Amino acid sequence: MVRRALVSDVDHILDIAEVFNDDYGLPEINRERARITLLGFIKHGVVFCSDAGAIVGMTYADPFRDRTLLLEIGWYADGGGMTGVKLLNTFIKEAKKLEVDAVIMSTLSNSDLRIGKLLERQGFSVSETSYTLELGGHIKCLL
Repeated sequence: MVRRALVSDVDHILDIAEVFNDDYGLPEINRERARITLLGFIKHGVVFCSDAGAIVGMTYADPFRDRTLLLEIGWYADGGGMTGVKLLNTFIKEAKKLEVDAVIMSTLSNSDLRIGKLLERQGFSVSETSYTLELGGHIKCLL
């Protein structure tokens, strides 16, 4: 069952994030930093979870246009059972409730192509491609 995340769900969501990291070969998660960030998103953002997944996002005002957006920061569901679809549908429903103008979702370039097809079936269209340049250093954080 998908539910709005509570403070008590932070460790569970971090565990899910680590599975995602392992699946996609991403840099190690800093759990202390991620915990602080998730607490902020739970309080001020949009966070839903289930036993097998989570979706995290935030609303923000487009700095150049008269629009408010819901930006997905992380979305992952482990295994089948339509958990990913249920999380996405809940996220979209929340966006409508918040009366934002658009929902922005992203996928990794090495994600299963079915993810993009799912988003397209939900009405999403490709709007931007991003590139990453790993510099190998550690970014200083104010947290």
